[in-house]
Amino acid sequence: MRKWAFEELGLKTLVSYIDPKNERSRKLAERMGAVIDPDAERHDPVDLVYRHPAL
Repeated sequence: MRKWAFEELGLKTLVSYIDPKNERSRKLAERMGAVIDPDAERHDPVDLVYRHPAL
């Protein structure tokens, strides 16, 4: 999905909004190379925003 989003749609960045208590999702995002972006805009101020690297 990330490859398609970057290559086919031409998106420059992707983010995941994750509840801090959702450890499994946080670990998955990290395994995929995403890092927390503390400056990212968020709808829920509690969410962590993980920014995924372009492929």
